[in-house]
Amino acid sequence: MSADIGSICRPFTALVVESMRSKHHHSSIKQVCLVLVVWWIMASILAATPSLTTQINRLIFDKRYKKTAFSVSVFDLSASKSIYRFRPERLLIPASNMKLVTTASALDYFGSDYQFITKAGLRGNDLVIVGCGNPILGDAVFLEKSGKGIDAFFAVIATALQKRHVTEIKGDIILETSLFDDVRFHPSWNIKDADKWYTAQVSALNYNDNCLDITFKPLGVNQHVGYALSPNTAYMQLINKCVTVGKGHNVIGVSRNHDSNDATMFGKCRNTQTVYVTVDRPASFFGYALAEYLGKKGISIKGELIEGDLSPDKINDMTVIATERTMIGSVVSECNQRSLNLAAECLFKLVGSSAGLPGSWQSGQHRVKRFLDTIGSATDGVVLDDGSGLSRKNLLSTDLIVSVLKHMYHSNHRDLYMHSLATGQVGTLKKSRRFSEEKYRGKVFAKTGFIQGVWALGGYCQNSAGKWHAFSMIANKGVSARKTMDDVVKVIMQ
Repeated sequence: MSADIGSICRPFTALVVESMRSKHHHSSIKQVCLVLVVWWIMASILAATPSLTTQINRLIFDKRYKKTAFSVSVFDLSASKSIYRFRPERLLIPASNMKLVTTASALDYFGSDYQFITKAGLRGNDLVIVGCGNPILGDAVFLEKSGKGIDAFFAVIATALQKRHVTEIKGDIILETSLFDDVRFHPSWNIKDADKWYTAQVSALNYNDNCLDITFKPLGVNQHVGYALSPNTAYMQLINKCVTVGKGHNVIGVSRNHDSNDATMFGKCRNTQTVYVTVDRPASFFGYALAEYLGKKGISIKGELIEGDLSPDKINDMTVIATERTMIGSVVSECNQRSLNLAAECLFKLVGSSAGLPGSWQSGQHRVKRFLDTIGSATDGVVLDDGSGLSRKNLLSTDLIVSVLKHMYHSNHRDLYMHSLATGQVGTLKKSRRFSEEKYRGKVFAKTGFIQGVWALGGYCQNSAGKWHAFSMIANKGVSARKTMDDVVKVIMQ
C-alpha cells in the first residue's frame, strides 16, 4: 500500500526508451502505447491509494479523539520490522491487555506442559487438601466443555474415601494454601466492588470462580423472590429483600460486606436472572462446600475446617487419595479468551512463587519485570501492579506489549499462546460481535481490554498477502475507541 510509485513504474519507462531505440521503431508503436497505458494505470492506482500510515492516521486523529491519549504499534513479523508507530513509548493504563504480559510470563517461566495439581490426602485422622493456585477448579464454564459439574473433584474425593470404607473424618479438614500469601484482595482495587465477580478474592485453593451463583426466581407480585444457589451451600448467609414485580425490567443485585459472608439480595425482579457474588475466604468456601458434599454421600466430619500451612514433610507424609490436574494452557485460555481476572491473578502470583517465595502481588511484580527485561522490553517507567489489568496503577507501552507478542510468536509456545486469544468465534470478541465475518476466521487473534476510560486491543492478524503482524493499541480518556481499533486492524489486513 505504501510502495514507491517510481520504483514500480521504472521498469516500464526503461522498456519505452528501449523500444524507441529499436530499429523496428514503427512496429513497436503499439507496444509503446500499451506500456504507457499500463504505466498510467499503475501510477493512478498507487497515487489514489492512501498509505498504511495515512489510513491509520485518519482513524486515530479523528476530531472525536482530541482529548484521548492514543498509542499504537504495529510490527510485521514476516519482515521483522515496524510498519506503524504512534507514540509507542507512551505509558498508559492497559486494562485487560495486561493479561497478554501475565500469560506470556507464566508460559515462559513454567512451560506449556506445566500442570496445576490439587491433591487430597489422609494424614492420621485429618483430610488434607493441598492447593496449587488453580483458578478454574470447580469453574462451571470450563467444566461444562467436558460435560462435568462444579462438584467433579468433590466426587473424586468422595469415591476415594468410599473405596477405603471411610464413613467418618474423625479429625479436621485442613486446607493447605501456603503456595500464595493471604492477601486475597488487591489493595489497588476499589473496595466498593469487592462483591463483584470480577474482583473475586485470590487464593491457592479456589472454587467456582470464588463466587456464589444466586438465581433470582420471581414468584407472586409483591412477594419476596425465590432463589437457587450454585453451589447449594450454607456458606453465605442471605437476607432476601428482593420483591417480585409484574412489569418493567429486572433491577436486582446482591450486596456483601468486604470481610463478611453475610449478603443481602435487593431490588425488583420480573424475570429469572443469575447474579454472581464473591465470597470471603475462598479456601474455606471450598472446604465448607466439600464437607457438605461428603455429608450427602454419607461421610461425616467430626473435626473443624482449618486453613493452615503444613510443613513440606507433613504434606509428604500424607497418603494421597485423589488429584485434580489442569494444564496451564487451559488456564491461559480462560484468562485471555474469557478475560477471567481470577485466572490472571493466580498466574501472576504463581510467577511470583517461581523464586521460591510465597506467591504474592509483590513477588509477581518482580518476576514479571524480570521476564520483560530478559526479552529486551523497555521497562523504564513501566508499572506492574496486578496481573489482570483491573488496577488503574498499571502502566504499559504498546511497544512493550508488541515486544511480548514478538517474543511469544518466535517461542515454542506460539500456537498455545496465539490460540488462547479471543477470535470472532470464541471469547470476548465473539461476545461483542467483533471480527465475526468469515473472512476474519483464523486471521485475527486478540485480547480486548476495557475499564472506565480505557480501551485496548492487542494480538495478531494476518494480512491479505498471508503475512502475520503483531499489534497493540491503547487509548486512555475521551470517548470509546473500540470501533476505531477494529478498523485499524482491518486496515493492516488489507
